[in-house]
Amino acid sequence: MRIRSRIFGTYLALGVALIGMTGAMLYDTVGDEALAGVESRVETGARVVAASLEGWEGGPDEARLDAGVDALAAAADARITVVSAGGRVLADSEFDGRALAALDNHAGRAEIRAAAASGGGESVRYSRSIDADLLYRAVRVESGPWDGAVARMAVPLTRVSAAQAHARRELLTALLAGLVLTVIAGTLLARYLSAPIRELQGMARRLTEGDLAARARVDTGDELADLAMGLNAAAAALTEQMARTRAERDQLVAVVEGMAEGVVVTGPDGRIAMSNTALRSMFSPGGPVEGRTPIEALRNPEAADALDETSAPGQVVVREVRLTWPVERVLALHVTGLAAGGAVGVFHDVTSRKRVEEVRRDFVANVSHELQTPLTTLVGYGEALADSVADPVRVREIAVVIRRQSARMSALVRDLLDLSRLESEGFTPELEVVEIESLVRELSESWAGAAREKGLDFETGVEPALSARADRRLLYQALENLVENAIRYVPKGRRVRVEGRRVPGGIELSVADDGEGIPREDQARIFERFYRVEKGRARAGGGTGLGLAIVKHVAEAHGGRVELESAPGRGATFRIRLPE
Repeated sequence: MRIRSRIFGTYLALGVALIGMTGAMLYDTVGDEALAGVESRVETGARVVAASLEGWEGGPDEARLDAGVDALAAAADARITVVSAGGRVLADSEFDGRALAALDNHAGRAEIRAAAASGGGESVRYSRSIDADLLYRAVRVESGPWDGAVARMAVPLTRVSAAQAHARRELLTALLAGLVLTVIAGTLLARYLSAPIRELQGMARRLTEGDLAARARVDTGDELADLAMGLNAAAAALTEQMARTRAERDQLVAVVEGMAEGVVVTGPDGRIAMSNTALRSMFSPGGPVEGRTPIEALRNPEAADALDETSAPGQVVVREVRLTWPVERVLALHVTGLAAGGAVGVFHDVTSRKRVEEVRRDFVANVSHELQTPLTTLVGYGEALADSVADPVRVREIAVVIRRQSARMSALVRDLLDLSRLESEGFTPELEVVEIESLVRELSESWAGAAREKGLDFETGVEPALSARADRRLLYQALENLVENAIRYVPKGRRVRVEGRRVPGGIELSVADDGEGIPREDQARIFERFYRVEKGRARAGGGTGLGLAIVKHVAEAHGGRVELESAPGRGATFRIRLPE
């Protein structure tokens, strides 16, 4: 219940109680006073009639007496009766003539008997003559022609009841008026007393709704005004604190959002309370992250378990997490328990580092393997040569093998040096205007013979006047590596085609074949060092495993890119796109 209602209810209850007790005390008193007033009026009227009879002039004329009684009764609005000392009715305002003469002797009436004996009497009884209860007052006449007679006045009790009812109605009217005034005064008092409280309540509600500018205006000069002043001061301090907290939070959010690492914070209930863009990019949760459990949002059991396990403040869990969707990644996860409950997890994307480590390991292994094979061959044939100096034919065979393996080692070292130079920081190609048709013609002259020896059709097609700003030697090396691979791996009877054409934003050089194609699972790694679609095939064919990696770095050094379009059984097309 509101305090205003309580104040009003209390005031109204007190008012009703006081008015009720006062009314109850006065109700019977007013009725009794009304009755006493009527009795007094009747007694006074009876005495007036008796005094009139005592001052009667002339003889005892009953007809004149009856007329005078009728006049007095009409003036007093009451019944007046004059009874002789013997009890005979001499005059009655209600009866005349025969009716008067037919009235019973009244000597036995209580009020008549008491008046005859003591000078006055009263009674209340039913009157058959007028069929009503009457209040009677009788006074004895002490002198004059009617000496010894009794003057009596009577009024119906209905008049007494009416007088009492009227008096009580007046009292009830006054009580109701007092009650209305009490309600009005209670309402005004409750409104006056509750207004400051409502003002304080409104301020508290606005503060709860986030309106930190809310203030209470109470000028009552009492404790409520002091309370309002204290609350206003507290609200001002809260506003300043919230502003500082908001600024710190915004700063923290900006820092977290600007981090390349994924950040997730869980609350005491284990649900995610905060995350940054990097985390959502890593896991692609498909909807809001906040409010969900780690397993629901991240959909990675390893990460969810690490966040759930870290519950003690300061507890640290370090774990490696692998993602397969939406992008294959390797994440280093560091989780720290928070003092308020929950934990904060930081995901570092170490995919590139892991890949570099893997490439480094593969590179060392492949280089070691690539060098070990020809070196072993050279050592073996060197020993054979020492044992076969007397056999010229055997010496020639050994020399051929030594020359071939030495060329293979030389090609590997040359490709390693080229690749190292392309990857070195600050490398810039030596740009010049390169006529593409001339470049492709030179390439055809160098490799058309090898293609014919393998039974392949070697074709070229270059748009007229096609040129590019490029490093001629590097561009030739890249195309040569593509042509060499095509001739080496395309089966006999197929076709190899070199083309050059203009495309929006630059030129495109392509080497296409209609060989067996490259499986889709190998296409993403085809440009890595020493990566081989069919293990051992390149070595058997004399390749170093670095050709396509060099092609990729040549294209990127010119600000372009290399693309592969292939499908099993439908050949392969390598495209080098260079900007204008």
